[in-house]
Amino acid sequence: MYGTRPLVALLISLAVIAVSHSSVLEKTTAYDVLQTSPFDHGYDTKLPELVVEEKEQNDDEVPLEGLTDDELEEYVNAEDGKLFSELDILSGKATLAAQKGRSKRWVGAAGRALFSAGRALARTLDKGRTTSSAGKITRQYHKAGDYQSAVRDFSSLNPSNPKPFTGKNGLEGITGQLGSKYTIQARSSSTSGRPTLEIFKNGKPDGSIVRKIRYD
Repeated sequence: MYGTRPLVALLISLAVIAVSHSSVLEKTTAYDVLQTSPFDHGYDTKLPELVVEEKEQNDDEVPLEGLTDDELEEYVNAEDGKLFSELDILSGKATLAAQKGRSKRWVGAAGRALFSAGRALARTLDKGRTTSSAGKITRQYHKAGDYQSAVRDFSSLNPSNPKPFTGKNGLEGITGQLGSKYTIQARSSSTSGRPTLEIFKNGKPDGSIVRKIRYD
């Protein structure tokens, strides 16, 4: 017989392990409660901070209300340079698209001026008044000619989807798109009674410039 001492020692060891394990569980549970209970003084009751995304500023926007007349004129002059350069590219791209698939050929000086229609039109214009109202700018130009002159200038920019239209008092005109950004319209008459050619951004957003060429 081995006696009872080893058995007693084993039972005592098992009892100690069980008590220790129970103590650890109690401490862990108590710690978890302290961390999660909203009624405990140590609980952080602050709500997470709301992150408000600031509206991204459009670099193209200019605060028109803060401009003097001279500054407005200077701004529109700078924008005119951008517009007529854009028209050079848009009209040239439209011409190339129309010629796609054709064999290359010698085209002479006129063909080499493929990307110059916008600047060519600008050189024929005399600047008129520049006005600003309700976030819109109107730049007027003058040019000798009649409604047929307006239609020729319209066609020189090679707009896509040209469509004729009519209106009151015998008004007739034609409208088209310059790329995906601009609308161009030739009209036989306007509020001033003269034929006009208008170029403006689609939808006429705030801060945009409407160019009106009046023929007389």
